[in-house]
Amino acid sequence: MLPVFPHLLSLSSFAPFLLRIAAGSYILILAHENLENKWSERIRLFKVASLKPEWFFALLIASIKLTGGILLLAGASIQITSISLAILMLVTIFIKFKRPELISRDINIYILLFVILISLFFTGAGILAADHTF
Repeated sequence: MLPVFPHLLSLSSFAPFLLRIAAGSYILILAHENLENKWSERIRLFKVASLKPEWFFALLIASIKLTGGILLLAGASIQITSISLAILMLVTIFIKFKRPELISRDINIYILLFVILISLFFTGAGILAADHTF
C-alpha cells in the first residue's frame, strides 16, 4: 500500500530526534530522582545485591543516567550512549522482574525506554544532533 502522506517521508530523520529527546528527558528525570528522592532506595538495592560500597554503585548508576541523558539530548555519541543505557534498562527490567519491591516504578517504562534506546542504536541520532552527518 502506498503511503497516505508520501511527502512526510522526507522528514524521516525527525523520528529519531523525537525518540532521543523523549528518552533523554526521562532518563534525566530518573537520574535526578536517584540523586535526590530515591537515594535510600538505591542504597537498599545495592545492599540486597551485596555490592559494596553501596553509595558508590548508587552514585555510579545515577552518574551514568545523568551523563547518558545529557548525551541523548545533545545527540552526541548516540550509539555508545544508547547501547549503554539500554543495557542499564535491561538490568533494571531483570531486577524489577525478580525483586519487584526493590524498584518502585512500573516495569513498562523501563521496557519502553529499552526499545527506544535499541531503536536509536540502529537509526542514529536523527536531525539536530552533534552526531548528525551532513
